[in-house]
Amino acid sequence: MAKRTVGSSLSARIAAEAKEIDLRLWNLTPEEQEINTFLMERNIKWLCHFTPRENLNKIRRDGLKIRSDLDFDAVVTDQGRYDRYNNAICLSISKPNKWMYQKKIDQGFDLCLLLISPAVLCKKKCAFYPHNAATASYRHINFEQMAGLSALEKLFNNPITFQKSG
Repeated sequence: MAKRTVGSSLSARIAAEAKEIDLRLWNLTPEEQEINTFLMERNIKWLCHFTPRENLNKIRRDGLKIRSDLDFDAVVTDQGRYDRYNNAICLSISKPNKWMYQKKIDQGFDLCLLLISPAVLCKKKCAFYPHNAATASYRHINFEQMAGLSALEKLFNNPITFQKSG
């Protein structure tokens, strides 16, 4: 009898579903197709989003919502929304932001991790930040400078080293 792990079967299923979504549901523009091709070449299987467990039923019912569309009783982990994008959803590519996840756990949040098809990056207007968009160094950079295939490709250039102050 073959030994299967939950993680490997889950990632295989997510990858298969993501590929199905790409091929079946969307007619991609040339620019969207370039992003899709890049994601497939990089073998990106999912995007990560963590949220308080209390939000799961609403997410299952309504999907992920931008901050400005959240119900009054939604539990948020970032009251200040320092990246200034109340009209956006924060996602990480392939693995969660471990530092931020641990910080929120330490603050008492009961978090769960959602894995999302990378296909959404082809159809949604996205900005791609090499590290946390709320970092002060991004405050005066236009959204458009961080959007599109070239910004996505820059995420995979030489590693960025960055040290938190304080």
